[in-house]
Amino acid sequence: MRAVHTHKKAGTSEIDLISRLRLRVSGRVQGVGFRPFIYRLATELNLTGWVRNSPSGVEVELEGSEDGLQEFTDRLPREKPILSNIDEMELTRHKLVGYSEFIVRESINSGNIEAVILPDIATCEECRQDIFDPTLPLSVYELHQLRTALLYCRIASL
Repeated sequence: MRAVHTHKKAGTSEIDLISRLRLRVSGRVQGVGFRPFIYRLATELNLTGWVRNSPSGVEVELEGSEDGLQEFTDRLPREKPILSNIDEMELTRHKLVGYSEFIVRESINSGNIEAVILPDIATCEECRQDIFDPTLPLSVYELHQLRTALLYCRIASL
C-alpha cells in the first residue's frame, strides 16, 4: 500500500494520505442495484472515481483517504444489495489519477461474458417514486440510466 502526501492543511502539520484502489467484483453483481449502491457508498465516504459493469462483473476505482477506502472495503460485503452475491473481490493499489468526483461509467460490452446476470426484477412502488423524484442530485447520464434501466429494486440496494 502506497500513500501519497497530497497537501498540508493551512496552519497545521496534519497531512492527508490519499490512495487509489481498484476493485474487481465478480458474482451476482449486475441487475441487482450494485452500481447505485457503490455510488451511494463512495459519495457518502467522500471518495472519488468510478464504477462500471464489465463482462466479468463490476469494476470500481476509488481515490480517497486511507480511512475512507478501508471503510468502503469493510462495508461493501456487509451492506451490499440483498439480491447480490460476491464470489470474489480483487483489490489492487495504483498511482493516483486525481479524480474530482465519483461517476457511473458506461458498461464495457466486449469480451467473454462471465458475469452472472439475473432475469429482470420487478420495480417496486418505492423505486418508481425514486426514479421520478426531481429532487435526486443525479447527473443527466445517471438520471437517464436510472429512469431507463428499471431492473432492480431499491430494497436490493439497502
